[in-house]
Amino acid sequence: MYAPVKPLEFKEELFPLRKGKYEVSPGLSPLDSDVFLKDQNFNDYIEQKSICFNENKDKYLCLDEEFLSNESVYQNFLNQCASKDYSSIAQMTLNTQEDFALMKGEKAIAISLCFPNHWDPREKISQDFNHIHIPVADFGQIAKNATRLSRSLIERGPFKRFAWGLSTDTRLNHHPESPKGVSDELWYGRSFKNDGNHKLYMRIERQHMVGLAEENICLFTIRTYFLDVAQIPARELKLLKEAIVSMTDDTLSYKGIKKNLDDVISYIDELIG
Repeated sequence: MYAPVKPLEFKEELFPLRKGKYEVSPGLSPLDSDVFLKDQNFNDYIEQKSICFNENKDKYLCLDEEFLSNESVYQNFLNQCASKDYSSIAQMTLNTQEDFALMKGEKAIAISLCFPNHWDPREKISQDFNHIHIPVADFGQIAKNATRLSRSLIERGPFKRFAWGLSTDTRLNHHPESPKGVSDELWYGRSFKNDGNHKLYMRIERQHMVGLAEENICLFTIRTYFLDVAQIPARELKLLKEAIVSMTDDTLSYKGIKKNLDDVISYIDELIG
């Protein structure tokens, strides 16, 4: 059913850390590529998206009435961002590696999320920016500036940013509701022991934001990929360790690291040598 994907070979531009400190911040920089990207794992990603739709399409593709009532307008914008014409958001989902959401002002009016990282799009559709991010640890300062940030994403840019965490597998789909017949324990994917029998990966999201001011909308894309921690050079591993150590308890818990922290740090220390 849901299968792992291959981690990407380490390249500096794929590594999200430039300093050894974890911060919850917008972290925006100018977009220097196409909005939607394609790599050597393209066919695997598309296959996994098809499996999601076959399991339960409505679990992964959620549309608000605002989107449905103006579908042609929003689909035209999505097609412009993808530099290709798709007949529907469903077709676009099955032909792009990225997950994506469409925001109308601060409200999510469409969410295509086949590769969720422990969150359910059905709980976020039609909600505003701050409600969507309620579970994010240490998010308070960004929440205070949500309206200003949303306007910047729509009126300026396009932008890119990175988000990251740790995972013990390279399965793209970590929806909080496991598929029928799969136990929650097997599905979770965040239990790490430094015993020689477990692998550790960075699960990274490259996120792109493209706005259209005249329609008050913003496209938010999520390209998920993995780096094998054992293949990361020592200099970057030191940054990773420092960033993990700098996390608050709330962030460590939110990212599923706290209960495995000692094993994670000892594993990274062994790799650094």
